[in-house]
Parts: sequence; C-alpha cells; structure tokens
Amino acid sequence: MQAIGIRKGRKEAELFSLPEPKISRPDEVLLEMASVGVCLTDKDIIENSLVDSPPGEDRLIIGHEAVGRVAGVGKAVRWLKKGDYASIIARHGCNICQPCKTGRSDYCETGLYTSSGQHKRHGFNMEYYVESESYLVKVPDKLADVAALVEPFSIIEKALEQIEHIQGRIPTYRLEKRKALVFGMGSVGMAAIATLRARGIETHVLGRRGPEDIKVKLVKEMGAKYINIREKNVIDIRKEHGTFDIIIEATGATQMVIDLIEIMGRNGIYVFLGIPKGAEELCFNIKGMINKLVRQNLVICGSVNSQRPHFEAAITDMAAIQKKYNNVLNRIITERYNIKDYKKAFAPDEGEGHIKAVIEYKKV
Repeated sequence: MQAIGIRKGRKEAELFSLPEPKISRPDEVLLEMASVGVCLTDKDIIENSLVDSPPGEDRLIIGHEAVGRVAGVGKAVRWLKKGDYASIIARHGCNICQPCKTGRSDYCETGLYTSSGQHKRHGFNMEYYVESESYLVKVPDKLADVAALVEPFSIIEKALEQIEHIQGRIPTYRLEKRKALVFGMGSVGMAAIATLRARGIETHVLGRRGPEDIKVKLVKEMGAKYINIREKNVIDIRKEHGTFDIIIEATGATQMVIDLIEIMGRNGIYVFLGIPKGAEELCFNIKGMINKLVRQNLVICGSVNSQRPHFEAAITDMAAIQKKYNNVLNRIITERYNIKDYKKAFAPDEGEGHIKAVIEYKKV
C-alpha cells in the first residue's frame, strides 16, 4: 500500500510503499482509510524536519485527523462492524500515570505518551490502518464525508469542557449566557465558531481578511460578528464591542495573544490552543497584566489533545451544525486531494480561500 511521510533530515513529504497491515490482536480493527486532514502541524513537521519517528525508524508517516471505513474486525471487537465509519484518536497513553490508565491521556503526567503522525507513532496517511477498537469512535454515515474534521472539533469540545469545569467556580454559571471571542479562522477556529454558535453563544471573531473572503462569509453565515484587526486594535475593539467572558485563541500569533488579555471581562477565561510562532521574547506591561488577572478573577489556561468523550461530543455537535447551518462543514473543507497530489496538499502556500484540505483515499 501507499503512505505519505517524511524521512529524518529531509524537508519534503515522500510517498512510501509499505506492507498492508493485518489484524494481529482480537481487539483490533482494520480500516480502509477514507480521508485524512492536512494540518498546520503536518506542514510544520515537513518544513522544519521535525521527524519524531517510532524508535528504531528513520521516517514518520504523518497525519492525525482521519476517518476510515471498517474493512475487518478482530474477534473481541464489540462496537464496530464491517462497513462502519470511524474516527481515530491519535494519542496513546503511557500506561503508567493515572490519567492514561483511565483513558485520559490528554492529561498524561509522565510525558511518555505517543501520538500518531506526530510523536513516536506512525500517522494515518496510508491506505489501510490497524488500530485497537478503544481508539476508534464510530461516525454516522451522514457525517463520513466531513469526518476528517472530527479531531479539530474534538479540540474545541475539550476546551469547552475545561471552560465549564473551571468556571464552575462562579455561582450560577451558564455557558450559553456568556459572550465569546474567537481569534483564528483555520479549521480549529472555525470549529470553535460553529460549536459556540450552535449552542446559542454570542460569538465575535477576529481576523485579517476582507468582507468578500470565504472565511468571513462563513463566519457571518453562522451568525457570528466579524472584527477585522487590520483596521482595529484592542482599544478600538473594547470601545466598540466591550469585553469578553470567553476568549479562545487558535493562531499562535504571540503578540496579539498577549494583547487580547486587555479585553477579558471580569471573571473571564482565556484558552490558548495555538502553538506560538514568531518572536520568542516580547515586551509588555507584566505589572498591568498581573494586576488585571488578580483584581478581576481572571483565568488563562492551555489545552492540548482530546480523547473519546470529546470525539463523541464533536460528532454530536457536528451533526447539529450541519443541520442548522446548511451543511457548512462541507464548505469548511475547501480542498480535496488524491494521494497522487500529496505535494500540492502539503505545499506551504495554501492559496486564496483555503480553510481545510483533506487527502481522499476512498470516496465516501
């Protein structure tokens, strides 16, 4: 079979020929891959040769957002049958710490987890993939063509889980009554916007694009309010739109991420999802920031990865979003490539109107 990956010391993706995997344990499932999302993390791995391959190997098969169709099952498989579609959980626990032992490797305490397509485990960009049923989540047939988005949506579900848990410190807290700001309009940002709006939360979005851009049109279609930060700074935003109870950052644009603390509302929470880019050192008013954090009961937290509960919540919300917003998820996937066009899929220049690309191995 064919697979897409990168060798150590290289800065370009390659097409590899690998043996087709076989079921070797009773709990395993053989998936015929349907589609795999192309993530900025994949491009970062390629552009910077960040090849954290499995032990003893010199290459890494990339891809950590995927949906496949069940082609075979082991004797102990309980939930899945041949013909079902399933999304794949990328992170495997260390089996040492308590979070990993209880299925929450997103909170691994040892750092000894592995992650498909990223950290010491091959990813999903291959024609067939074998995985334990415990790392698979069934996807309804009606969502199969957009299910490469389940993983990005699961990241948002975990962020919202953290928000609700942490903000439980506030008596009578109700998420749907809060006012949110999303910074970023890539697939994770769009997942945040769609999920917040589907839950009826007033949502504002920061971006740098003009009114005719497809991202801006989709934001408005979902009933969110768009703010062009090429035209406004945080002082302008505060004057025109006030402060925000929830801020979700999905860009890694370091300076702006810090600036947005200024528009957090009292008792607010700010969740970082993006990996910082650009300057490693910034000059800002740390005294003023700490003053604000303390005096206004503010919370800033990071969130990484997701697990089964978040995948299941993502699938539920995605079905509601498709119904409410006229199959908007199909329009968030802006490019669909054949495996033969993998170099185009991983090109640094994403082109006008790009939101999310997927590589299709098998038409749904």
